[in-house]
Amino acid sequence: MTKRDKKELDFKKNIIGIILILFATYYLYLLLFPTKTIPPLLYVINSINRFIGLGKYFIFFFILIIGLYLLFNLNITNFYNKMFGIASLLLILLAFIHLRLVSIENAYFMALHGIGGGLYGYYIASHLNNYFGLFGAYLFLIALGLIALLFTTELSFLYIFSFVFKEIMVLFDYLNNSFISKMIKGKKDLKKDKRSIRIYSSDNDRIKRKPEPIFKKNDTSQDEGKYSRTLQGKIDFESKNGQKEKGLPFGYIAPPTSLLNETKKGAKESSLEKIRDNIALLQRTLDNFNIQGEVIGATQGPTVTRYEIQPAPGVKVSKITNLSTDIALAFASPSVRIETPIPGKNAIGIEVPNKEKSFVLLREIIESKDYESNSYILPIALGKDIGGKSIIADLVELPHLLIAGSTGSGKSVCLNTIILSLIYRFGPEMVKFLLIDPKRVELNIYNGIPHLIHPIVTNTKKVDRILYWAISEMERRFKIFAEIGVRNLKGYHDYVNSIKSEEIKLPYIVLIIDELADLMLSAPLKVEEALCRLAQMTRATGIHLVIATQRPSVDIITGSIKINFPSRIAFAVSTQVDSRTILDVNGAEKLLGNGDMLFSPINSSKPIRAQGAFVSEKEIREIVAFLVKNNPSPDYNENMMEQLKKNEEKSEDREGEEEDELFEEAVDTIISNNQASISILQRKLRIGYTRAARLIDLMENRGLVGPYDGRNPRKILISKEEYFSDNKKNSH
Repeated sequence: MTKRDKKELDFKKNIIGIILILFATYYLYLLLFPTKTIPPLLYVINSINRFIGLGKYFIFFFILIIGLYLLFNLNITNFYNKMFGIASLLLILLAFIHLRLVSIENAYFMALHGIGGGLYGYYIASHLNNYFGLFGAYLFLIALGLIALLFTTELSFLYIFSFVFKEIMVLFDYLNNSFISKMIKGKKDLKKDKRSIRIYSSDNDRIKRKPEPIFKKNDTSQDEGKYSRTLQGKIDFESKNGQKEKGLPFGYIAPPTSLLNETKKGAKESSLEKIRDNIALLQRTLDNFNIQGEVIGATQGPTVTRYEIQPAPGVKVSKITNLSTDIALAFASPSVRIETPIPGKNAIGIEVPNKEKSFVLLREIIESKDYESNSYILPIALGKDIGGKSIIADLVELPHLLIAGSTGSGKSVCLNTIILSLIYRFGPEMVKFLLIDPKRVELNIYNGIPHLIHPIVTNTKKVDRILYWAISEMERRFKIFAEIGVRNLKGYHDYVNSIKSEEIKLPYIVLIIDELADLMLSAPLKVEEALCRLAQMTRATGIHLVIATQRPSVDIITGSIKINFPSRIAFAVSTQVDSRTILDVNGAEKLLGNGDMLFSPINSSKPIRAQGAFVSEKEIREIVAFLVKNNPSPDYNENMMEQLKKNEEKSEDREGEEEDELFEEAVDTIISNNQASISILQRKLRIGYTRAARLIDLMENRGLVGPYDGRNPRKILISKEEYFSDNKKNSH
């Protein structure tokens, strides 16, 4: 090769190297900011993520290394052979990563969403697991990895083994010496302060380094930890053949978390010294009232700080609870809440509001490890408890949720966080929403999202028909379960997976009602009957109810509704009566508003105080716009639409009947007396001429009586039995 030819070749390599580096940079930009690109490229990125999962990041480094090699003409022997070895090693690593997930029930669903090694890692790992077993598959991949490593490094196996062994020994010596030094230091600190008070914070560093309290007196919380840990139970929504719901051939494109506001790290409201001062103040208050007890700890949360008091033997708890007003005065606080006792501890909790409250943003919880856990079936992010733990409940475990509180206390925001929690986790082929918003202002913002099974319902006159459709859908699903011999929706999904059926799986349906009071005032008997029947029987069929109201009175939250909604959330209310109506206990009347809530999950002995997650209207609009732009239009249930349309046509002529409470009595009077006239209605019902004439006109419009025929009386066109039997059918 001449010098000129070599120069031209180097020039071409430099050009190709620059192109590859620019391509790698743009590829990294697409990975970090997927919402700032056009849908075709977004689809390419999602396809890469679906196919190789974590391998999408390796592609960037792979292309970048080749580009740098060509641009700077690096002198690396057998470069392309080594790159081939690295690529092989990465492919083996993807299969190795996914091998630990292959035994999980919803491994295919995880692979389809880019978790682990993606579809490539799933298929390689599953085949190896089938042929060699889990242990044999690990050995096989380790052997292949060592071969690829030898091919890449061109070193002997003995050299690699000795190098790794030496590094492990160095690390072991370092950890051993560090542990001994910490033990010595710990003993010195213990001698310095034998009565340290444990103070917990809600910061993220509490998760990284848990405090070591000197006093460990039953320091375990049963109820408050239940919903901050993962619940048992998994589900596999995707069929093995990748069957999708109609209108979603390329899968669901979930909104990125970058559309949500990020938590700003600011200055803490209370320093360690401030909390210690408050502990001393609380101790002096107890001493002033001659109550023997000791403040043994404090836990700072987003909204309140809980101080733990351990009363001396023989001191009645009622003496401390009766001091709530005096303690509030000592702290210059509008109110304090006393929890007796703290679940799992032999201590009393005094919850004092923080001077400066911190927001709990939805993004912080959605990006947490608890939310990403695969143990949840339908995870909903609610907020954080006093200890700063994320409260993530499984809607399948609840299985229905009642939310109540006064105006502006945080109910609507809570509903939004529940909806967005499911939108971020599941596509419309897995979860469908049926939204009922009589107020017309809260849930209308979700119009157009692909998860809707029906347009958002705002007309209260249609609600009873919507609820009756849900009952018919429940009965239809029970019939399907009985035919194939399964007990619930999870069993149905497992059955469809086992036979590799082509049919679409039944999605979960979440029915959300924003204001129950409007419905109970318009049609109380029908609404209460339908809600109770749904709450009693729909858990197995995958239909879950979330209802909210700002009127927690006994005529709205009736006894039948309460007993069928064991999981409840109470926001700030005005009286103890309202608190007991929601939770059966006092306490909600002392909440601070703005998301401060008491969460009482099913089978919980006491409600958990928490700060609800916040999401703004601007964030919701951006998420909805993203869903509408990048996903197909909502695939409404055609059978449901047709059934509701027929019922609406049948009831159009009955609107007048609903407006006049005497209509049925008037029909009964006409048929019983075999005479259809205005005068008989005036005499029998003791009403005026105008109302009697309007009732006769309504009967004529309904086809119950004939038209006016001069001196001849009107004809009665239906019998009493026919009318009431037909009326009963139409009501359902």
